[in-house]
Amino acid sequence: MAATPLFEAAEEAAHLIEAAGQNDEAFVDVLARVHAEQRRVGPERVPQRMPPLPRQPRIEMLRNAQWWQPMQERDLLGGMAFSRPITDYWNARSSTGGVLHQDAAFEVRVDPGLFGSQHIVVLGHAGRTHAVLTPQLAARAGLARGVLTVERFRRQLVDAGLALHAADYLFYFPDAAQHALRQASSKPGVRPLDERDVAAFAAFQATASAEDLDGAFVELDHWAVYGAFEGDRLLCAASMYPWGGAAIADTGVLTAPAFRGQGHAREVVRAISRHALAHGHEPQYRCQTDNLPSVALAKAAGLALFGTWETLAE
Repeated sequence: MAATPLFEAAEEAAHLIEAAGQNDEAFVDVLARVHAEQRRVGPERVPQRMPPLPRQPRIEMLRNAQWWQPMQERDLLGGMAFSRPITDYWNARSSTGGVLHQDAAFEVRVDPGLFGSQHIVVLGHAGRTHAVLTPQLAARAGLARGVLTVERFRRQLVDAGLALHAADYLFYFPDAAQHALRQASSKPGVRPLDERDVAAFAAFQATASAEDLDGAFVELDHWAVYGAFEGDRLLCAASMYPWGGAAIADTGVLTAPAFRGQGHAREVVRAISRHALAHGHEPQYRCQTDNLPSVALAKAAGLALFGTWETLAE
C-alpha cells in the first residue's frame, strides 16, 4: 500500500518520540501532531500497517492506546475488564426507562426520573451509544418510536435547541491495573495534604492561571488531597470528591507550570487513586476528548478508557 500522509507522519513521529526519550512535553507534542494529521486525512485513510515503534515505556503507552487510529472510545477500549461497581453504575444509568430505539450500535430510552443536567445523558461505550432523556425533551426534539441513527438523534437535538456539553472521556483502572496499583507504594515526596499545608497550597495555586485552576478543580477541602513536594514546596496536587451518588471518586490534578513534564502528575494520580481504592471508592478520571496532555497522563498513570459521557448544557 502506498504511504499516506498519516503513515509518513507516524513514521516521523516514531523517530521524534524515540529522540524525546522521557520528556513528557515532547511526547505530548508529537502525539498532538499525529492526532492533527489523523483529523486532516480522515479515518478512511488510516493504513492497516504502521511503522514499528521504539520500545520505551512511553512508546508502549502509545502502542497500547493504538495511537495511530482516530481517538475514539472503540479504538482505546482494547477489551479491558473493568470492575463490577463501574459497569453496574453505568449500566444502571444507561438502561432505565422505556425504549424508543434499539439496535446493535445505538439505543435511545426515555426516563421521567432524570433531573438537572442529567435530563439528557449520552454514554459511548464498547462501540455502542446509549442515550437517555426525559419524555418532555424527547417530545421537544420530535423523537418517537422507530428507526433512529446517532446522527439523526443529534441533529434533532440541535434543531430543538438542546445543546450538549462537549464529550468527556471516562477513565478507570481495569481490574488487573487495580491489583498492581494496590501493591505499589508512593514515591518520596508524594503524600496526603492536610490543614498544615494551607500555606503551601496557597502558594501553589498562585502559580497557576485562573483557567487552569477552574479546569483542574483541585481543592484542599475535598474528600482526599495528595501532592508531590520538593522540600516544603508543592509541585503538583490532586484532589478527589465522591461523584454520582456512588462509591466513585472523581479526580482533578494540577501541576505548577515550572514543574510540568517531569512525571509528578502521574505519581500523584496513582497515589490518590490508591487511597480511593483503600477506602472503598473507584477512582475516576475525566477529561475532554481534545485534551491530549490529559489523555496522555491518564494512560501513563495506568488508567484505561471506559467510554465517553455527554450531558445537557445548562
